[in-house]
Amino acid sequence: KLVKGDAPSVRHTHSVVARLILRAPDLPERLGPLEHYRLSKLLGSVLDYRLNQNGFAEVDLFLTLEEHRRVQALGATPETPVSLSEKALGPARAPLFRKIVGYFQRRFGPGCDITLFSTFRLQHRYISRVAFRVPDVDASVFLVGDAAVSLPFFRGMACLTACVHSLARVQCELARLGDAPQTAALLDRYDAEVRQIRDREVRTVNARGRLIRLAREFSRLSAMLPFPLQTWLVNAEQPEWAGKATPELVGNLIVAATAATMALLGMFRGADGLWLSLAAVALQAAGGALYAVAMTWKPAPNPGLRLVWLVQMSVLMVVGPAQALVEFVGYGRLAVFPLVFWFILGLAFAAGLFAVDRIGSWFRRDL
Repeated sequence: KLVKGDAPSVRHTHSVVARLILRAPDLPERLGPLEHYRLSKLLGSVLDYRLNQNGFAEVDLFLTLEEHRRVQALGATPETPVSLSEKALGPARAPLFRKIVGYFQRRFGPGCDITLFSTFRLQHRYISRVAFRVPDVDASVFLVGDAAVSLPFFRGMACLTACVHSLARVQCELARLGDAPQTAALLDRYDAEVRQIRDREVRTVNARGRLIRLAREFSRLSAMLPFPLQTWLVNAEQPEWAGKATPELVGNLIVAATAATMALLGMFRGADGLWLSLAAVALQAAGGALYAVAMTWKPAPNPGLRLVWLVQMSVLMVVGPAQALVEFVGYGRLAVFPLVFWFILGLAFAAGLFAVDRIGSWFRRDL
């Protein structure tokens, strides 16, 4: 602070992370792609699992700001990690985090010990000027390392190495010349070279941060979609419907049934049913929007909501191709529209869901 004075600094957070330590017999070296995707859907974000050579596994969970704040309240640090149990997780009120912990406890059995090692932010930080002249002591100061540029995603060391090479060249020139005018020029030269290095590495960091955000968004939206294939094949466990009817469930049921009826009539009537098919697409998009609202309306949405649209899409997936097969066998023509119409309806549903989610993101503060 005494050296850099009022030189402005820049700080940007890319992700907030909670790190778990797993200790259990026979931990896998890595998680399979299917299990990794299931866990990402369960978390509604992305995670990174790696087996440490000392026999334990480290799991980095990329959380939302709100979820991270609640987990951070547990007070875990590398010096004082927190052993996770139902009692420890009770006050955290972080449901997605609790699901992941519960999954690992069931996955690796009663001998699995799970510890919250730390919570941290992946961010880059730098100051605008890294070379200073201090007249009071007749000295030149060159900042390097985290004092000048701090970067996540393993780019800090690459940046440090390049900056050290630049500093070595400048120091050699400084020792050779030594006069004040040349010193000022060398300070500016070091500043310019570090700026070039920093800008290059920050672009890399920003690109990796965007990839993580895209992966988080994909996992979160994928976790919300109630489509049959992903639900049956790759979905992590979901709460079962207890048979309770709620207003949002009834509303979704009416829209889903109406859209399915219009879609089936449109397929059966062919060209004469085009307006029914278009109406079904529009209603399906509205259904996606209604489903998104219902899923975010309450902290614990009715599990029957997912079941409604799962059944609807399953019916459309079966009836459409079946009709195409009947026409091909009976009339010798390939009816493409019934074969792909269920997919078009799925896209319409996803578009409605995504539109509502984007509107909600304007009010939801997150990275």
